[in-house]
Amino acid sequence: MVQKTFSIYADDLSGCRLFIEAGVQHIASWFVDTLTGSLKAFEFFQFEDVDEGNIDDTVRAVRLHSKLMDMQMDAALVVWEHPACTFVPREFFDESIADGYLDIISGESGDSKLLHEPFKEYVILSRYPAKYANAIRRHLAAGPFSHKFSSLLKRYTKISAAGETSVRIVFYPSRFIITATESGVLQIIQCIQYSTAEDVLYSIMHICNEYGFALETTPVIASGFINSGSTLHDTLYRYLENFEIEKSGDATFAAEGFAEHPHQYFLPFIQ
Repeated sequence: MVQKTFSIYADDLSGCRLFIEAGVQHIASWFVDTLTGSLKAFEFFQFEDVDEGNIDDTVRAVRLHSKLMDMQMDAALVVWEHPACTFVPREFFDESIADGYLDIISGESGDSKLLHEPFKEYVILSRYPAKYANAIRRHLAAGPFSHKFSSLLKRYTKISAAGETSVRIVFYPSRFIITATESGVLQIIQCIQYSTAEDVLYSIMHICNEYGFALETTPVIASGFINSGSTLHDTLYRYLENFEIEKSGDATFAAEGFAEHPHQYFLPFIQ
């Protein structure tokens, strides 16, 4: 069953570009003003894990309950939030054997398409389910396609201080993406499933230990679906000395409905 958990719209949605994010348990869509960069509308749909048998019906149900999908006139940027992703130094990247890189990281997958995007000295190599992509093209919008890691890293490049050392975390209802950067150099970006606050805390501490990040001094900055005062927030705040919720900064929210929710919910979707 598809559940719509957010539906926020500005009165005037002209002059906007549509973005769609597709994950294994969610589809998000949002409008960004092409002139100001402000976020003017946002929808978030949740559902059980998609598979080949239900994906078309799931995406069709999203279209049925979406206000934004009927308003887009051009192709949307489709962002894939899937764990099958790795980084390959450009000098070693060979498209003819690229699928093998992901087989090592994520296992073999017959019904998938490869996607590779440049980022600094790397190629971000990922793949997405072909039937899921076909359903999105059929019911929602055409590409182009990108991976969530690419979107996040481009955003962090814009908002981070030069030479920053930090750990940034984006929360979804049952998974999170952790990005660790030392002196401005990416060390790891990974998607991890979790059930409890202790799962998250252990993962953060383990990654910091593995990559030599001192928890006493390293900022741990969270965004996405995390609430101040929740068990998750309080657990991380108690054990991580430099834990904080990301502030909205220069982000612009051009609809009254955004004020009803914590702004960190929407920051990971701003390009």
